[in-house]
Amino acid sequence: MLANVREKQDLLHELAALLESPTEHIGAIVVQGAEGVGKSHLLGAALGQARERGCHTAGPVDGRDIAVLHAATALPEPLAGHPLPPDDGVPIVIGVDDSHLADPARLRLDMRWLAKNRPAPCVWVLTTRPDCLSPAAVAAGKVVHVTLGDLPEPGVAALVTEVLGAPPCPDLLSFVAQANGHPRLIIELVTGLRDEGALGNAGGYVRLLHPRIPQQVVLGVRNRICTLSPRCRQMIHVAAALNRQFSLTTVAEMMNEPVAQLLPLLDEATDAGLVVSDGVEPEFRSTMLWQLIRASLPANLRTALHQQAAGRPLTPVARPNPVLARLGEKERTIAQLAAEGMTNQQIAHRVFLSPHTVNYHMRRIFRKLAVTSRIELARLVAASHTS
Repeated sequence: MLANVREKQDLLHELAALLESPTEHIGAIVVQGAEGVGKSHLLGAALGQARERGCHTAGPVDGRDIAVLHAATALPEPLAGHPLPPDDGVPIVIGVDDSHLADPARLRLDMRWLAKNRPAPCVWVLTTRPDCLSPAAVAAGKVVHVTLGDLPEPGVAALVTEVLGAPPCPDLLSFVAQANGHPRLIIELVTGLRDEGALGNAGGYVRLLHPRIPQQVVLGVRNRICTLSPRCRQMIHVAAALNRQFSLTTVAEMMNEPVAQLLPLLDEATDAGLVVSDGVEPEFRSTMLWQLIRASLPANLRTALHQQAAGRPLTPVARPNPVLARLGEKERTIAQLAAEGMTNQQIAHRVFLSPHTVNYHMRRIFRKLAVTSRIELARLVAASHTS
């Protein structure tokens, strides 16, 4: 039960509707979601439902197997050579996992070839990343999107119950909350706790005996880090030394690289399920992931990275800023960041203070510089740089 029950029901309902449609000869269901939220599980459920309805099925085919289409290639055999069922008029459901990794031209050609050469209805079920456009959007008839995300609290409790065979006590649910609703991480966590003897029975409920992260989870996260490219590993380690939510600008400055060169690395970390970047700032996928990655760094290295972040030069200037010279060292740092457009929350993450303390410093800065707004502050700082 990696997927939310409601989303699974939605997908199977849409599959039945496409198969029974008197007007749609070809259709597609696109299952979107980040790594580890249960897309493959849901794809398998769809193919199983299709077989129960008496349909032919093909796949799931790995998107990586759908090879690049070369210009000189004749009409390709569909699905990269995966055998297709007989053409006997029975509807067919085809599953492609990680369709964003397939060559789009090849996949579209496969879809069009099947639509042209098989008279029976054909439904494609494709999984993909949230930010990727599936070839189904242009090659199929009706396209239905099903989006998977992290599980809400009731879904977390249901998943833990299914994995362990009994409902969890509140202490166990509280411990599992470190996974922030990420289905795969929840499964790895509770199975690790069970296998390492950290769980017990209390009146038909499962309780937590030893609140520690299982060793197999620790090793699993480290193995995922090892699959990253060297530069992406460096970026992840620098970010983990800062906070769960981090500024890409800060990380770029600490790595002495332009922010633009880190964008492919951020995509790589997102694809690996380690980072999400759909908010104001990127952040680690869960509290537990961040803490495990951070703990994997030697203590002296974490300290050095903290010192580098706190003491790095902000903007190189030829001479001291006469406006900021009126302020104390911490106030100068905060004023410069505020002038660059950062919020109090973002500044707090950057300088390792609470938002309340940053707000206190901002009031002192406004009073010392005789300004009443951030706009005035930004203009004053900008003017002093050019004077």
